[in-house]
Amino acid sequence: MIEYNRYAVGRVVRRVRKEKQLSQEIASGLAGLARSHLAMIENGSKQANFETVWKIANALGMCPHELVRLIEKEIRENEWTDKGRAGRSRSVPEPLRQGKALFAHCGCRWYNSYAFYELCV
Repeated sequence: MIEYNRYAVGRVVRRVRKEKQLSQEIASGLAGLARSHLAMIENGSKQANFETVWKIANALGMCPHELVRLIEKEIRENEWTDKGRAGRSRSVPEPLRQGKALFAHCGCRWYNSYAFYELCV
């Protein structure tokens, strides 16, 4: 059984969008989404519901099942652990794993979110 992973969804959407040479603005317009919504899906900070995945797939010129198949493949091929996203050598700091992250070096507070940790470091 494959567990849903919003980071895998974002990676696949971004990769396919770039392969089709579409900007976020064009792809989001074709999908009927705000550009910021697509950006948040691509960076994993927002979880796309099935209707949104359907709209994105159509905007990318593919059937929703093809996009879902690519996402499943991405999840299977990459190990997603609390040590970070696949292909990353950095590990998540202990305070973040405990849900007590406070990144004083940049003044940001992000609780239990590796995606935003990466933005802060």
